[in-house]
Amino acid sequence: MHWFLGDDFVALKNIFEILSYIATMVGVYGVFYAIKSFKKSEEDSRQTEQSKLMENSIEVLRVFSTNIIPQIEKFESEVEETYQNLIASIKEQVLKEDGKDLDEQNLPEELVSVLKLQAKAASGGYRLMNQLEQVCAFIKYDLIIPDVVYPTIHSVFLRFLKRNEDLLKKVTSDHAPYNNIYGVRDKWSEISAKEELDREQRELDLKRANLNKTAK
Repeated sequence: MHWFLGDDFVALKNIFEILSYIATMVGVYGVFYAIKSFKKSEEDSRQTEQSKLMENSIEVLRVFSTNIIPQIEKFESEVEETYQNLIASIKEQVLKEDGKDLDEQNLPEELVSVLKLQAKAASGGYRLMNQLEQVCAFIKYDLIIPDVVYPTIHSVFLRFLKRNEDLLKKVTSDHAPYNNIYGVRDKWSEISAKEELDREQRELDLKRANLNKTAK
């Protein structure tokens, strides 16, 4: 049959080869375009995610600066005042019943601890812990940018929890485990401890370098 078709067959064969080549090139460019579009979509998604993380970070910083930190300052002031009022009330009661002036320094340590915890509860301590738990959810689940949030608020957060371990222990229960606060506290404490070791190491290195200069 090939000899019968002659030049027409050759021409037709060439046309099929050209069409096949074009189809192949279209397929290649289609794949290339699809990959390029996917990469752009992925990059857009990444930028959108980063933008959202930054928004969350700014919001966490805003809540801390305008709400939580002022409440911490007010809380600590009220705790001391409430504690002193409780001591004064006990002194008055002892004086009325025994005719003796109570020396605060001689109060049992357990009683002092109970009174301080009572003062913290009366000064809004539970409410403050609940607000911290909500904010810590963003931090624990990496919904913020750590390098933006951690340097600004970690010291205030960790100092507050250290001074109020008794309050955190008191509010913690099976129904209210405060996992977010504990999670962020443990993570940030570890980072802070490492930073402190690094600072100490730099100071030692500097002292060693100065000693070496002096020795020369």
